[in-house]
Amino acid sequence: MRPKSGGLPLAAVAAVVGHHSANTTKRFYENVKVPPMIKSPIKLEHPEDSTLLPARRAALKLAESA
Repeated sequence: MRPKSGGLPLAAVAAVVGHHSANTTKRFYENVKVPPMIKSPIKLEHPEDSTLLPARRAALKLAESA
């Protein structure tokens, strides 16, 4: 397994799937191709959430400057 950025250590994956050795996990998953995940078109946001999504932050800035 070769995550491009971040990801879990192979030993952690081995522990979750129940392998005693990370080498066993590597042998099973080394050549596995994972398809890209589907992006959800829904953006969940609550008006009282202190962390604003970038689009909402931009909309608020536009409203303040008008």
